[in-house]
Amino acid sequence: MAASWETAVCSERHTMESLETADMLMVWLLYTVIMFGLGWTLLPGWMRFMINHKLTDCNYAGERIPTAGGIVICLLLLIHSVIIKGAAYLGGNTFIPSLFAKQSLLNEFTLAAIVVVFLGFLDDAVGHKSFKGFAGHWRLWKEHRVVSTGVLKATGVSMAALLFIFHDSAVLRQPIYWIAVQCLLIVLASNSINLLDTRPGRALKGFGILVVVLAAALPSGESAKWQELMIMALPILVAAAVLLVPDLRGRIMLGDTGANLLGFAMGCWIVQVTGWKLQLLLLLVFVVLHGITWRLSLSKIIDSNRVLSWFDGLGRGSRPNKI
Repeated sequence: MAASWETAVCSERHTMESLETADMLMVWLLYTVIMFGLGWTLLPGWMRFMINHKLTDCNYAGERIPTAGGIVICLLLLIHSVIIKGAAYLGGNTFIPSLFAKQSLLNEFTLAAIVVVFLGFLDDAVGHKSFKGFAGHWRLWKEHRVVSTGVLKATGVSMAALLFIFHDSAVLRQPIYWIAVQCLLIVLASNSINLLDTRPGRALKGFGILVVVLAAALPSGESAKWQELMIMALPILVAAAVLLVPDLRGRIMLGDTGANLLGFAMGCWIVQVTGWKLQLLLLLVFVVLHGITWRLSLSKIIDSNRVLSWFDGLGRGSRPNKI
Protein backbone atom coordinates (compact mmCIF):
# COMPACT_ATOMS: atom_id res chain seq x y z
CA MET A 1 0.00 0.00 0.00
CA ALA A 2 2.79 2.38 0.92
CA ALA A 3 4.57 1.69 -2.36
CA SER A 4 1.37 2.26 -4.34
CA TRP A 5 0.77 5.55 -2.51
CA GLU A 6 4.32 6.74 -3.23
CA THR A 7 3.92 5.78 -6.89
CA ALA A 8 0.67 7.73 -7.12
CA VAL A 9 2.27 10.80 -5.51
CA CYS A 10 5.24 10.66 -7.90
CA SER A 11 2.91 10.25 -10.87
CA GLU A 12 0.82 13.23 -9.77
CA ARG A 13 3.95 15.34 -9.26
CA HIS A 14 5.24 14.39 -12.73
CA THR A 15 1.85 15.28 -14.24
CA MET A 16 1.88 18.69 -12.51
CA GLU A 17 5.43 19.38 -13.75
CA SER A 18 4.44 18.43 -17.30
CA LEU A 19 1.41 20.72 -17.18
CA GLU A 20 3.55 23.56 -15.85
CA THR A 21 6.07 23.01 -18.67
CA ALA A 22 3.30 23.01 -21.28
CA ASP A 23 1.80 26.16 -19.77
CA MET A 24 5.19 27.86 -19.86
CA LEU A 25 5.76 26.95 -23.51
CA MET A 26 2.38 28.39 -24.51
CA VAL A 27 2.98 31.53 -22.47
CA TRP A 28 6.47 32.03 -23.92
CA LEU A 29 5.20 31.51 -27.48
CA LEU A 30 2.39 34.03 -27.15
CA TYR A 31 4.63 36.44 -25.27
CA THR A 32 7.33 36.22 -27.96
CA VAL A 33 4.83 37.16 -30.67
CA ILE A 34 3.60 40.13 -28.63
CA MET A 35 7.12 41.35 -27.89
CA PHE A 36 8.13 41.05 -31.55
CA GLY A 37 5.13 43.12 -32.61
CA LEU A 38 5.97 45.71 -29.98
CA GLY A 39 9.60 45.91 -31.11
CA TRP A 40 8.60 46.18 -34.76
CA THR A 41 6.30 49.07 -33.81
CA LEU A 42 8.96 50.89 -31.76
CA LEU A 43 11.76 50.65 -34.33
CA PRO A 44 10.54 53.18 -36.97
CA GLY A 45 9.83 55.79 -34.28
CA TRP A 46 13.29 55.36 -32.80
CA MET A 47 14.90 55.69 -36.23
CA ARG A 48 13.00 58.95 -36.88
CA PHE A 49 13.99 60.22 -33.45
CA MET A 50 17.67 59.55 -34.16
CA ILE A 51 17.52 61.26 -37.57
CA ASN A 52 15.65 64.29 -36.22
CA HIS A 53 18.23 64.75 -33.46
CA LYS A 54 21.15 64.13 -35.81
CA LEU A 55 22.27 61.04 -33.93
CA THR A 56 23.63 59.41 -37.05
CA ASP A 57 26.97 58.00 -38.11
CA CYS A 58 28.74 57.01 -41.31
CA ASN A 59 28.69 53.31 -42.08
CA TYR A 60 31.48 51.48 -43.91
CA ALA A 61 30.08 52.71 -47.25
CA GLY A 62 30.16 56.36 -46.14
CA GLU A 63 26.37 56.68 -45.80
CA ARG A 64 24.89 58.47 -42.79
CA ILE A 65 22.31 56.32 -41.06
CA PRO A 66 20.74 56.23 -37.56
CA THR A 67 23.02 54.73 -34.93
CA ALA A 68 22.52 53.32 -31.41
CA GLY A 69 19.92 50.80 -32.56
CA GLY A 70 20.67 48.98 -29.32
CA ILE A 71 18.31 51.37 -27.54
CA VAL A 72 15.48 49.28 -29.01
CA ILE A 73 16.96 46.21 -27.32
CA CYS A 74 17.14 48.07 -24.02
CA LEU A 75 13.55 49.30 -24.34
CA LEU A 76 12.24 45.77 -24.88
CA LEU A 77 14.29 44.52 -21.93
CA LEU A 78 12.84 47.24 -19.69
CA ILE A 79 9.29 46.54 -20.88
CA HIS A 80 9.88 42.83 -20.28
CA SER A 81 11.07 43.51 -16.72
CA VAL A 82 8.02 45.66 -15.97
CA ILE A 83 5.67 43.01 -17.41
CA ILE A 84 7.23 40.25 -15.30
CA LYS A 85 6.94 42.44 -12.19
CA GLY A 86 3.36 43.36 -13.03
CA ALA A 87 2.38 39.76 -13.74
CA ALA A 88 3.83 38.66 -10.39
CA TYR A 89 1.88 41.41 -8.63
CA LEU A 90 -1.34 40.25 -10.33
CA GLY A 91 -0.84 36.67 -9.20
CA GLY A 92 1.19 35.17 -12.04
CA ASN A 93 3.59 33.66 -9.52
CA THR A 94 0.84 31.21 -8.48
CA PHE A 95 0.34 30.18 -12.13
CA ILE A 96 4.01 29.48 -12.94
CA PRO A 97 5.87 29.84 -9.61
CA SER A 98 9.22 28.52 -10.90
CA LEU A 99 9.39 31.28 -13.50
CA PHE A 100 8.59 34.19 -11.22
CA ALA A 101 11.10 32.91 -8.67
CA LYS A 102 13.78 34.21 -11.08
CA GLN A 103 12.77 37.87 -10.68
CA SER A 104 15.84 38.85 -8.67
CA LEU A 105 18.08 37.44 -11.42
CA LEU A 106 16.20 39.49 -14.02
CA ASN A 107 16.43 42.63 -11.86
CA GLU A 108 20.22 42.42 -11.53
CA PHE A 109 20.64 41.55 -15.20
CA THR A 110 18.46 44.49 -16.31
CA LEU A 111 20.29 46.94 -14.05
CA ALA A 112 23.70 45.79 -15.32
CA ALA A 113 22.48 45.93 -18.93
CA ILE A 114 21.26 49.52 -18.49
CA VAL A 115 24.74 50.52 -17.31
CA VAL A 116 26.25 48.96 -20.46
CA VAL A 117 23.67 50.65 -22.70
CA PHE A 118 24.36 54.05 -21.16
CA LEU A 119 28.11 53.68 -21.67
CA GLY A 120 27.65 52.43 -25.21
CA PHE A 121 25.33 55.30 -26.07
CA LEU A 122 27.85 57.75 -24.61
CA ASP A 123 30.48 56.28 -26.92
CA ASP A 124 28.12 56.49 -29.92
CA ALA A 125 27.14 60.09 -29.17
CA VAL A 126 30.40 61.77 -28.14
CA GLY A 127 33.13 59.16 -28.59
CA HIS A 128 36.33 59.81 -30.57
CA LYS A 129 35.71 57.90 -33.80
CA SER A 130 39.30 58.24 -35.02
CA PHE A 131 40.75 56.41 -32.02
CA LYS A 132 39.91 52.71 -32.12
CA GLY A 133 41.15 49.72 -30.15
CA PHE A 134 43.42 49.59 -27.12
CA ALA A 135 46.29 51.24 -28.97
CA GLY A 136 44.06 54.10 -30.11
CA HIS A 137 42.75 54.79 -26.62
CA TRP A 138 46.29 54.78 -25.26
CA ARG A 139 47.45 57.16 -28.01
CA LEU A 140 44.61 59.55 -27.20
CA TRP A 141 45.72 59.67 -23.58
CA LYS A 142 49.43 59.87 -24.41
CA GLU A 143 49.10 62.64 -27.00
CA HIS A 144 46.19 64.68 -25.64
CA ARG A 145 45.81 63.58 -22.00
CA VAL A 146 42.17 62.77 -22.72
CA VAL A 147 40.45 59.73 -21.24
CA SER A 148 38.48 58.20 -24.11
CA THR A 149 34.89 57.06 -23.80
CA GLY A 150 36.23 53.61 -24.70
CA VAL A 151 38.29 53.49 -21.50
CA LEU A 152 35.30 54.72 -19.51
CA LYS A 153 33.15 52.06 -21.17
CA ALA A 154 35.62 49.25 -20.42
CA THR A 155 35.73 50.28 -16.76
CA GLY A 156 31.95 50.57 -16.50
CA VAL A 157 31.32 47.26 -18.25
CA SER A 158 33.69 45.58 -15.78
CA MET A 159 31.71 47.05 -12.89
CA ALA A 160 28.44 45.94 -14.51
CA ALA A 161 29.86 42.43 -14.95
CA LEU A 162 30.76 42.24 -11.26
CA LEU A 163 27.32 43.57 -10.36
CA PHE A 164 25.74 40.69 -12.26
CA ILE A 165 28.17 38.05 -10.97
CA PHE A 166 27.48 39.02 -7.35
CA HIS A 167 23.69 38.78 -7.73
CA ASP A 168 23.89 35.30 -6.19
CA SER A 169 25.25 35.02 -2.66
CA ALA A 170 26.71 31.61 -3.59
CA VAL A 171 29.41 33.42 -5.56
CA LEU A 172 30.95 34.47 -2.23
CA ARG A 173 32.05 30.85 -1.78
CA GLN A 174 33.94 30.87 -5.08
CA PRO A 175 37.68 31.62 -5.22
CA ILE A 176 38.51 35.16 -6.24
CA TYR A 177 40.43 34.04 -9.32
CA TRP A 178 37.28 32.40 -10.73
CA ILE A 179 35.26 35.56 -10.17
CA ALA A 180 37.99 37.43 -12.07
CA VAL A 181 37.81 34.85 -14.90
CA GLN A 182 34.03 35.24 -15.19
CA CYS A 183 34.31 39.03 -15.13
CA LEU A 184 36.93 38.91 -17.88
CA LEU A 185 34.73 36.57 -19.92
CA ILE A 186 31.78 38.98 -19.77
CA VAL A 187 33.92 42.02 -20.61
CA LEU A 188 35.62 40.31 -23.57
CA ALA A 189 32.28 38.93 -24.79
CA SER A 190 30.88 42.46 -24.75
CA ASN A 191 33.76 43.83 -26.79
CA SER A 192 33.93 40.80 -29.11
CA ILE A 193 30.49 41.48 -30.58
CA ASN A 194 31.52 45.13 -30.90
CA LEU A 195 34.61 44.08 -32.86
CA LEU A 196 32.32 42.32 -35.33
CA ASP A 197 30.09 45.36 -35.81
CA THR A 198 31.94 46.81 -38.81
CA ARG A 199 29.64 45.50 -41.56
CA PRO A 200 25.84 45.24 -41.77
CA GLY A 201 24.53 42.20 -39.92
CA ARG A 202 27.95 40.83 -38.92
CA ALA A 203 27.53 41.45 -35.18
CA LEU A 204 24.05 39.90 -35.14
CA LYS A 205 25.31 36.85 -37.04
CA GLY A 206 28.14 36.38 -34.57
CA PHE A 207 25.68 36.79 -31.71
CA GLY A 208 23.37 34.25 -33.35
CA ILE A 209 26.18 31.69 -33.62
CA LEU A 210 26.89 32.07 -29.91
CA VAL A 211 23.18 31.65 -29.13
CA VAL A 212 23.17 28.35 -31.04
CA VAL A 213 26.30 27.17 -29.20
CA LEU A 214 24.76 28.11 -25.85
CA ALA A 215 21.46 26.37 -26.61
CA ALA A 216 23.26 23.24 -27.83
CA ALA A 217 25.43 23.12 -24.71
CA LEU A 218 22.48 23.39 -22.30
CA PRO A 219 20.85 19.96 -21.66
CA SER A 220 17.10 19.83 -22.30
CA GLY A 221 16.53 18.36 -18.83
CA GLU A 222 17.99 21.41 -17.07
CA SER A 223 14.63 23.14 -16.70
CA ALA A 224 15.87 25.56 -14.03
CA LYS A 225 18.76 26.69 -16.23
CA TRP A 226 16.46 27.08 -19.23
CA GLN A 227 14.10 29.22 -17.18
CA GLU A 228 16.98 31.40 -16.03
CA LEU A 229 18.15 31.76 -19.61
CA MET A 230 14.73 32.53 -21.05
CA ILE A 231 13.73 35.13 -18.48
CA MET A 232 16.90 37.07 -19.34
CA ALA A 233 17.25 36.26 -23.04
CA LEU A 234 13.78 36.43 -24.56
CA PRO A 235 13.44 40.23 -25.01
CA ILE A 236 17.00 40.51 -26.30
CA LEU A 237 16.56 37.67 -28.79
CA VAL A 238 13.29 39.22 -29.98
CA ALA A 239 14.92 42.64 -30.35
CA ALA A 240 17.82 41.09 -32.27
CA ALA A 241 15.32 39.50 -34.65
CA VAL A 242 13.55 42.86 -35.11
CA LEU A 243 16.85 44.61 -35.90
CA LEU A 244 18.28 41.91 -38.18
CA VAL A 245 16.76 42.97 -41.51
CA PRO A 246 17.22 46.76 -41.02
CA ASP A 247 20.81 46.14 -39.94
CA LEU A 248 21.53 43.81 -42.88
CA ARG A 249 20.06 46.32 -45.34
CA GLY A 250 22.12 49.17 -43.88
CA ARG A 251 19.15 51.19 -42.62
CA ILE A 252 20.31 51.34 -38.99
CA MET A 253 23.47 50.66 -37.01
CA LEU A 254 23.56 48.74 -33.75
CA GLY A 255 26.32 51.07 -32.60
CA ASP A 256 28.31 50.44 -29.46
CA THR A 257 24.97 50.73 -27.66
CA GLY A 258 23.67 47.56 -29.28
CA ALA A 259 26.83 45.57 -29.99
CA ASN A 260 28.20 45.93 -26.47
CA LEU A 261 24.83 45.09 -24.97
CA LEU A 262 24.48 41.92 -27.06
CA GLY A 263 27.97 40.78 -26.11
CA PHE A 264 27.47 41.66 -22.46
CA ALA A 265 24.18 39.75 -22.36
CA MET A 266 25.81 36.73 -23.96
CA GLY A 267 28.63 36.82 -21.41
CA CYS A 268 26.13 36.95 -18.55
CA TRP A 269 24.16 34.03 -19.96
CA ILE A 270 27.32 31.94 -20.37
CA VAL A 271 28.38 32.64 -16.79
CA GLN A 272 24.90 31.93 -15.42
CA VAL A 273 23.91 28.68 -17.14
CA THR A 274 27.05 26.88 -18.38
CA GLY A 275 29.81 24.90 -16.69
CA TRP A 276 33.42 25.90 -16.20
CA LYS A 277 34.71 23.97 -19.22
CA LEU A 278 32.58 25.84 -21.75
CA GLN A 279 33.27 29.13 -19.98
CA LEU A 280 37.03 28.62 -20.31
CA LEU A 281 36.67 27.51 -23.94
CA LEU A 282 34.65 30.59 -24.92
CA LEU A 283 36.99 32.83 -22.94
CA LEU A 284 39.84 31.43 -25.05
CA VAL A 285 37.85 32.14 -28.23
CA PHE A 286 37.30 35.76 -27.17
CA VAL A 287 40.97 36.20 -26.26
CA VAL A 288 42.05 34.81 -29.65
CA LEU A 289 39.61 37.12 -31.46
CA HIS A 290 41.03 40.13 -29.62
CA GLY A 291 44.56 38.98 -30.39
CA ILE A 292 43.78 38.66 -34.09
CA THR A 293 42.13 42.07 -34.34
CA TRP A 294 44.99 43.71 -32.43
CA ARG A 295 47.20 43.60 -35.53
CA LEU A 296 45.02 42.40 -38.40
CA SER A 297 41.84 43.60 -40.09
CA LEU A 298 38.97 41.22 -39.39
CA SER A 299 37.20 42.37 -42.57
CA LYS A 300 40.25 41.50 -44.69
CA ILE A 301 40.46 38.06 -43.09
CA ILE A 302 36.78 37.41 -43.78
CA ASP A 303 36.98 38.73 -47.35
CA SER A 304 39.95 36.46 -48.10
CA ASN A 305 38.00 33.31 -47.16
CA ARG A 306 35.27 32.22 -49.58
CA VAL A 307 33.04 30.54 -46.97
CA LEU A 308 33.35 33.35 -44.42
CA SER A 309 32.83 35.96 -47.13
CA TRP A 310 29.70 34.20 -48.36
CA PHE A 311 28.25 33.92 -44.85
CA ASP A 312 29.22 37.50 -44.06
CA GLY A 313 27.36 38.82 -47.10
CA LEU A 314 24.33 36.57 -46.63
CA GLY A 315 21.13 38.60 -46.38
CA ARG A 316 22.51 42.01 -47.32
CA GLY A 317 21.03 44.22 -50.02
CA SER A 318 23.48 42.96 -52.62
CA ARG A 319 23.61 39.27 -53.38
CA PRO A 320 26.18 37.41 -51.28
CA ASN A 321 29.20 35.97 -52.94
CA LYS A 322 28.89 32.39 -54.13
CA ILE A 323 31.07 29.78 -52.51
